[in-house]
Amino acid sequence: MFYGLSRFLKKILPKQLFYRSLIIVAAPIIIMQITISIVFFDSLWIKTNKGMTRALVNEINTFIEVYGQEKLDKDELKNLFSLFLDLNIELIENEKFDDQYTERWFSPIDRSLRRELKSSFNQKYLFDTTSYKELIDIRIKFEEGYFKFLVPKDRVTSSSARIFALWLTLPAILVIFIAILFLKNQTRPITKLAEASERF
Repeated sequence: MFYGLSRFLKKILPKQLFYRSLIIVAAPIIIMQITISIVFFDSLWIKTNKGMTRALVNEINTFIEVYGQEKLDKDELKNLFSLFLDLNIELIENEKFDDQYTERWFSPIDRSLRRELKSSFNQKYLFDTTSYKELIDIRIKFEEGYFKFLVPKDRVTSSSARIFALWLTLPAILVIFIAILFLKNQTRPITKLAEASERF
C-alpha cells in the first residue's frame, strides 16, 4: 500500500529540484492558511453573523408584537424603531402577501436569515438580499397586508471577515514570493553542478 502510494506521489510530483523545494516551503504555509480560515469562518464569523441576525429578527418580532397593541401611537412607534434601531419600516395594507422568493443557498447571510425568520414567523415572511446593494428587504405578513423592513446589511454580517481574509492572504503570498527568490538563488548552483557532472 505504502509502496503504491510512494510511486503515485513520485509520478505527480515535479522532478526539478527548484519545484520540489518550493513545495516543501509553500505546502505548510498553504495548509496552515486554509486551516486558520476554516476555523475562523466556522467558529467566529458564522457564529457572529448568526447572533447578529438573531438580534435583528428579535427586534422585528418585538416591533410587530408591540405594534398590535391598540393604546400606542403607531407612527411614533415606527419613528422610534427607525431612529434607534436603524429599521426603515413601511406598512403595506390590503395587498396580497407573496411568500415566494429566491434564496441564495450558498450565502451565509441568506441561510442565517432563513433559519431565524422561520423560527420566529414560520412561513409568513420573505427576504431579498440581492435587489439592494447595501440593504436587505425583509417582509413579514401582518393582518391583511405586510410590513416591509429595509435593513442595512452590516446589521447581519461583520465586515471584519474581509479584512481578516486580506491580512491572512497577503502575508502568505509575500512569504511564498520571498521563498521563490531565495530558492532560485540556492538551487541554481546545485542545478549547474548537476548539469556539469552529466556533461562530464
